[in-house]
Amino acid sequence: MFEKNTVIQTIEIDGNGIIRILVVSRLFENGVEIQKSLHRTAFIPGMDIDAHFVAVNEDLVRLNRVAVSGADIARLKTHAATAWTPEVIAAFPA
Repeated sequence: MFEKNTVIQTIEIDGNGIIRILVVSRLFENGVEIQKSLHRTAFIPGMDIDAHFVAVNEDLVRLNRVAVSGADIARLKTHAATAWTPEVIAAFPA
């Protein structure tokens, strides 16, 4: 039996408020991982996270991977809400 999953494995926030994530997609056969794929993307302060994830998830599905779950996206938004203060958003270079 085959099973696929995709998770945000790493969330990093730099000194400018840019959030970089590492998304890992795995394919299992009978509970044994047989394939792992990585996808990286970044979010600049104030960016529309939902809109960006529409594109990310479309790309993952096009590559025959599972889309990132709403729970993982919500976790990322929690980090963004903490890191992206009004001062960080205003200070980010246009």
